[in-house]
Amino acid sequence: MTMPSRALAGGVALSCLCVALAACGRSADDGPLPSDFGRPARRLFGCADVGGLYRWPPVAGEFASGFASNRRPWADGYPAYVDRVPMQLWVDVQSSRIVLRTRRAPANGRLARQWGYVEHYVTDYRCTGGRLEFKPHEIDVSRDWGRGTTGTKGFVLQRLKDGALAIGTVERIGHRTAPAVQWGDQSVGEIPQADRVMWTWSKLERIADAPEQDAR
Repeated sequence: MTMPSRALAGGVALSCLCVALAACGRSADDGPLPSDFGRPARRLFGCADVGGLYRWPPVAGEFASGFASNRRPWADGYPAYVDRVPMQLWVDVQSSRIVLRTRRAPANGRLARQWGYVEHYVTDYRCTGGRLEFKPHEIDVSRDWGRGTTGTKGFVLQRLKDGALAIGTVERIGHRTAPAVQWGDQSVGEIPQADRVMWTWSKLERIADAPEQDAR
């Protein structure tokens, strides 16, 4: 084999390896980043730093556009408590954990000094596909999806090239069934249905690297 042929073969092998690594741990329901959010920030290895102070409500995205079990993506205080009023979200990246804190602006327009506090240890998340993916937890979806169904909710954090933060929340509804035969109010038998996966994205504008020291 000549040198050019070796170089070509090596390049093909490297390309295949890159494709395999990019696909590792990903699935068809990973929830693509909305195109109007802009491009994600990239690093050669690992995930871009998501730490900093961000503004809520989102500058893009919003509340659930489809039918989500909780009607709004953050209505149950996960991944952190937010409301429709102006708020701040502080993503505090530490060596062994990531802490999410929020505070709202009261009626007089001044920010509250008290921060909410939700922590996620390194065992609760991983860097995959250039974003931080947090372990899902079980939620009760029987009221919206019927008895016997199961549900989980998780979220991802992804830094964008313009400095903003994309936050995606995902709900997976499982053990859904449909009647095998139905007429009027009567039905016979059950047919398993595929899991339903619902993503909702919010893009938060970056305000600063971190809040003032006395706000901690």
